[in-house]
This record gives sequence, C-alpha cells and structure tokens, in this order.
Amino acid sequence: MKILKGTLLLLLRILPWVILGIVFYLGYHGQLNAIIKYLSSPELTIKVGKTKITPYLIIKSAIIIIYLFWFASIVAGMFSKVFLKIRTISNNSRALAVKVISILIYIIAFFITLQLLGIDLTTLAVFSGAIGIGLGFGLQKITSNFISGFIMLFEGSISEGDLLQLTNGIEGVVKNVGARATLIETYDGRDVMVPNEDFIVNQVINLTHSDKMARMELKIGVSYNSDLKKAQEIIVNAAKNHPAVSKIKTPDCFLREFGDSSVNFTMFAWVDDVTNGRLTPTNDILFEIWAKFKENNIEIPYPHRELIIKRPKLDKA
Repeated sequence: MKILKGTLLLLLRILPWVILGIVFYLGYHGQLNAIIKYLSSPELTIKVGKTKITPYLIIKSAIIIIYLFWFASIVAGMFSKVFLKIRTISNNSRALAVKVISILIYIIAFFITLQLLGIDLTTLAVFSGAIGIGLGFGLQKITSNFISGFIMLFEGSISEGDLLQLTNGIEGVVKNVGARATLIETYDGRDVMVPNEDFIVNQVINLTHSDKMARMELKIGVSYNSDLKKAQEIIVNAAKNHPAVSKIKTPDCFLREFGDSSVNFTMFAWVDDVTNGRLTPTNDILFEIWAKFKENNIEIPYPHRELIIKRPKLDKA
C-alpha cells in the first residue's frame, strides 16, 4: 500500500512537467498552429472595450497562471525546508522569514504572469479602487487573520510547542502557526484550527511563554484530632520527593482555615515542565499523602450531620 501511494505521488509530481514538455514540443514544431489560429479567430473573439478576449488567450492565461504559481509554491517550499534546518535562529524567526519569502515569491510570480499575458500594469490603476473595496469587504477576515499571524510571529508571543489556554475552553500545544490559523493539539489528541485573529482580540494564557514551570495547588483537610504539624510535614515531603516537582521552587503548605468538619491545608508545588502534564504528579502526591496519613493515624474527615427529632407532646384525652 505504501509503495503504491509513493508511486502515485511520484507520478503526480512528474505529470505537470510531462504535460508542459509535450506542449512546448508541439508548439516548437508548429503542431499547434492550426489550433491557435482557430481559437484566435474573429468568430470566437469577444471585445470588451479595446480589449480582445479569445479562447486562446483564456487557455494561455490559465496555463501560465497555474504553472507559474505551482512553480512558485515549489520554490517557496524549498526555501521553507532550508530555513527549518537552521537551528541558530528561533522558531518564530524561521516562520516569519519563510512567510516573507513566500509572499515575495508569489508577488514576483504575479507580475511575471501579467507581463507574459501582455497586460499593461498602468491599466490596473483603473480597477484599484473597486478591488480595494472588494478586498475590504470580502476578504476582511482573511486579511485580519493573515496580519494577526505576522503580529504573533513578530512579537514572539506564541511559538510552536507553547501550551495555551483559550477563553473558549480550548487547551493544548501549538503545533503550527499558519498564515490564516494556528494548529493546536488538545490533550485528547484533537487538532483544532484557531483563527489567528482570536489570539489578538481575545485573552490567551500562555503557560510556557517565559518558562515551562507551572504551579500545582492541592487542598487537603484533616480531622481536628490530628497532629497538625505532622500532617503539614507529610504533605510537604510527599511533594518534595516527587521527581517532577521542581527543586528550584520548593513546595509550601499553609493552614488556610478551620472548617466545619476539618482543618484545611493548601499545598503549592511547582513542576519543571508543564508540557509533561500536572495530573500525574498530582495523582502520585495524593496517593503518597493518603498512605502516610494512614501510617500516622491522621484522618481525612467527611462532613457529619447530627439530626435531632423533636416529637410534639400529645394532650392526654
């Protein structure tokens, strides 16, 4: 199956070059003259003002546009691969450079297309106002997302590998910052395309912007009959001994309140790399606290309610 797929991809890559070679060969030997003459005949010509539009011109324009922009995409892809191999610059700088070069290549391809088609660039000034209005309304969102992507890459606020939390509840790792949207892989393996504009106009929490450290918060209650100092010591040691917990920022445990049924502690601990997750360290620490509490006869209470039923006194008959 993989061999067949690879063969098909190879044929698809070669086919455009084969078609282009056949067309050039036939044109060079004059085999297409009769077809060109027929497609350029006055009977098939449409006049729009001073411009003559023929089927030959339409087909020629389509072929030139398709092949030039296809070739431009190949060149842009080659530059992209070259820049991605350069490890001395940041991911954002590489992505920004690739986008700028891609845009320049497509702009050059656009002007080459106009020259090959014989279109006078000065005539475009007549339509510039209408085109500007059309782009303003029709491509408003696309333009906004495109510019937002450049802003994100230029500022360096979001990079590949960052762990983000969005206001709409999406949380995951940035896989790619594209021209229109950013690809985020959520914890359950889903790929979510988020428009770049959302990162500019909405609040975004970047958990790994400055570093990959993140804080865990655990709330634990013990009974009033427990040794509070011992309970606090057990909670802190359970966090300190976990390999994922940072040694730079040591865990802290505070007695926060005397509740209805328990004395409540809050423990804060930092993990060195939040991209590895916080659920596993939290799970391990809580199991360790549970085991140590049982060894030291420290009870984790649950709410108790005392119900008193008062019966009304009945008058004797």
